Amino acid sequence: MYIFQVVREKRSQVIKKKFSRVAPNYDRYADIQRYFGQMLLKELKKDGILTKKILDIGTGTGSLLKLLNSFYPTADIVGLDISWGMLEIAKEKIDRVLQADAVNLPLKNNSFDLVISNLALQWVIDLEAALFEVLRVLKREGRFYFTTFGPQTLKELKIIFPALEGYLKLNTLATIVDLLKKIGFLDIQSEAVLEKKTYPRMIDIVRWLKNIGANYTGYIPTKNLGMRRIWQLAEEMYRRQFSIEEGVFATFEVFLIKAQK
Repeated sequence: MYIFQVVREKRSQVIKKKFSRVAPNYDRYADIQRYFGQMLLKELKKDGILTKKILDIGTGTGSLLKLLNSFYPTADIVGLDISWGMLEIAKEKIDRVLQADAVNLPLKNNSFDLVISNLALQWVIDLEAALFEVLRVLKREGRFYFTTFGPQTLKELKIIFPALEGYLKLNTLATIVDLLKKIGFLDIQSEAVLEKKTYPRMIDIVRWLKNIGANYTGYIPTKNLGMRRIWQLAEEMYRRQFSIEEGVFATFEVFLIKAQK
């Protein structure tokens, strides 16, 4: 158990540094995040969720915070992220930000009516621990709304670079729902959404990964390729299999999940 905690903490430190490094330019590349953040807000509106206290886990640069603040102008909203570099930008949108790891929230039990998280939990080292923390800080009958990437995300890139399959370990929807049930969440509702996004070239997908702080681009050869030729071949293979008139496409699978304490 102790060894696992040490490994988890070291990996968390790596993730923290990566996201802090990309924070200044993050919003230029976070179009997928903004799209699904707006989808989360639409779900809250559709369900008529009323709340006085909200926690946004993995708030990043705070784009969702801004939307939440406009929809819940009288609510007490806290934006939490592991990266202080991200929170420095988020502070421009909302006053209350907190640097912490999702697996160890420095918050009291039964504190929030609503916990929300947008495309952040896939980066968490121990998802079960993070979900347990969400349950702990929610008030009785509090709501949890979140999105997370599914295993079909970037399936085209994984065909070209098979090493990604082993290291881009994204949970299935069934696995996440089973964890929520195991921990004690009720009234679990879920749906899977598939979106295709167009890029000029395959290399632009890799750059997108790097610029949103993804921690698995090390398994794609990006330098010393001998290597230019390998990149050229990979680009040709990708274009041959996954091209459209506007360029090439990449698949994003996103799970939208709602649950209650």
